[in-house]
Amino acid sequence: MNFGKILKSKKKNILQEWFEATINTYPEETARILNKSKNKFDNPVGVATYESLESVIDILCQNMEQTENKDLDEELIEQALDSVIRIRAVQNFSASKAVGFVFELKDIVKKKCRQ
Repeated sequence: MNFGKILKSKKKNILQEWFEATINTYPEETARILNKSKNKFDNPVGVATYESLESVIDILCQNMEQTENKDLDEELIEQALDSVIRIRAVQNFSASKAVGFVFELKDIVKKKCRQ
């Protein structure tokens, strides 16, 4: 089985852990609220964050499944992350903290793919 298929089979678990790691960069009460509702109107920041992370993982899965093309389309990744980074940029995060959640994905994928 190629890495893309492994990644796709673990997508739900990877996404959930990455989402939790991302919202846990907020204060505890805010993180609880962001994780509470999946309704865009009740929880626009939480839903936008989840959807952005899901899009990134979908792009990675598609890219890894295509054995003839291992080059990652950086523009697609940037578009997928744009909304969540814009949200975090106007909140009380430093620039490094606003984008720091992106780097969590590597460790999460390594851990989940070993299981």
